[in-house]
Amino acid sequence: MIKYHQKEKFCNVLIDVTEQEKIRKQLDEKNLELRYISENMNGMMLVTKFDDRFKILYTNAVFKDTFELDDERIAQGVHLLDFVPIQVNDKLKDEIHRQLDYKETIDVQYRMISKNQLIWVSSKGKHIKEQYKDLQDGIIWICMDISKEKKQNEEIRINAERYRIAVSNTNSIVFDYLIKEHCIKHDNDMIEDKYHIPKCIEGIPQDIQKFSMIHEDDRGVVMDCFYKVELGEKQAYCEFRLQKAGYRNRWFSLKLVTIFDDHHDPRKAVGILHDISEQKELEQFADKESTLRATILKDAIDFYVINLSRNKFVEGHERWKQDMLIPSDDFDAVNSWIESEYVHPDDAAAFAKVVDRKRLLEHFEQGLLRERITYRRRINRQSSSYIWVNTIIHLLQSKESHDILAICNIQNVTEEKEKEVRLIDQAQKDLLSGMFNKVTTQQMIAQYLNEHPDTSCAFFLIDIDNFKHVNDTLGHAMGDEVIHEISQRILTLFRSEDIAGRVGGDEFVVFMKHTTREIAEKKAEMLCEHLRMKVKGENQIVHISATIGISLAPLHGIDFTSLYQHGDEALYQVKKRGKNNYGFYGE
Repeated sequence: MIKYHQKEKFCNVLIDVTEQEKIRKQLDEKNLELRYISENMNGMMLVTKFDDRFKILYTNAVFKDTFELDDERIAQGVHLLDFVPIQVNDKLKDEIHRQLDYKETIDVQYRMISKNQLIWVSSKGKHIKEQYKDLQDGIIWICMDISKEKKQNEEIRINAERYRIAVSNTNSIVFDYLIKEHCIKHDNDMIEDKYHIPKCIEGIPQDIQKFSMIHEDDRGVVMDCFYKVELGEKQAYCEFRLQKAGYRNRWFSLKLVTIFDDHHDPRKAVGILHDISEQKELEQFADKESTLRATILKDAIDFYVINLSRNKFVEGHERWKQDMLIPSDDFDAVNSWIESEYVHPDDAAAFAKVVDRKRLLEHFEQGLLRERITYRRRINRQSSSYIWVNTIIHLLQSKESHDILAICNIQNVTEEKEKEVRLIDQAQKDLLSGMFNKVTTQQMIAQYLNEHPDTSCAFFLIDIDNFKHVNDTLGHAMGDEVIHEISQRILTLFRSEDIAGRVGGDEFVVFMKHTTREIAEKKAEMLCEHLRMKVKGENQIVHISATIGISLAPLHGIDFTSLYQHGDEALYQVKKRGKNNYGFYGE
């Protein structure tokens, strides 16, 4: 009602709100539809404030059931982080804020507490900044329980790790053969490093003929193996050799197991390579066993079969028990007995090391299937003399019991060894004097000094006085006789372990090990006395003697050159005083 010209009149204003009502009705329908969807979806839906703990404003029935909530409790105030373990609250908040710093959506996975149990939840959220009904600055969440998927993925991870550990601790090589792609793939670094097999090999099987790593005689069977699975056979098997320059061939078995697709076409094959080199060697050994045994027994003076795993003798040559009077079948005990009763003392340590049972077992595990030692031993307990024997030990595994066996063949090699010693002796010795020659003398002294640098030793440099006069007046034949006689006199004055050599026409060296100056001086006096000689010819007599220069180790040097030079200087000083005497360096 309004006043118009002093009169009250009614005024009606009509506004068309049809469109607004239509929009409101559509929004209500959409809200009802959204609520219907949220209540009937499999996942959890909730609306929270974007505050410190994400206060819950609305949830669907699935969320309420999962976390045992009702509208009354929600109205009292419940927060999303109330259902998240305390120790990950801050971490989750940081991650939500980090994502919202550069986008308006959230995608996180975290654990929640549901009915006193932990579950894994995948949450996707939308940040609502503008006013929307009662919501302003909030987050709409869609959450899914992914506990089963997480558990399955963890089981897959654990199984993959078990597989990796199993493969890395076996001789087997596992790979995938992608049939359609004609490609072999593996992801094992150890295989690539140890066997030089690349992680991806293409051109299979056509290019196998070009693979130099496979023995040329075996490439055909390997190709056939791959062709079989390509043609649909469930599995294929072959054996072949891998080769590498400078190394012996390794035998491998190859097994391919085919995997088919939904149309029963071969899609790929799982390949298993296994190193069977030892088995092949054992098979070859077994095939020749009868021939080998016959050959061994023919030439052997002793023959043993020992079960190393059980520490027991299994078989032996007949003369063995009679001649050696073995006290028991215990291998360890018998070894000690043989070492003390039969083996030469100088060879006992080497013998004990080679035939040690634990060492032999370790060598078998390392793939070392053959041992050999040459040593001196008595033929029987009554004999005082020794013969040279060669013992060859073959190691193999029993197919029945899987015990480790040793087959020992002992042969008499005295004749060969004595011939070898004679040849070495001829190479090392001066034929005229019977002493070591110059090269051998120098090498032996240098080696001893290198191994015993702190040991007191004496170096004698001996020069024969007037020897040239013997050659000139009495002839070279007489000179040779004099050299031989002097050599023998020198050798009789020193120990067998000392080193005596002829290093020049009339020049000799003696190296006394582990001695003192006092003993060296006495030896020098004896040398001067024993080497004074009268050499008679038909019409003339030549008097010869010795001049000796002495240097001491380590006082005057710890190498051959230093001792020789100082000995030579000492000898020169003696000659200046009149020969036929001795002197120490520096005195």
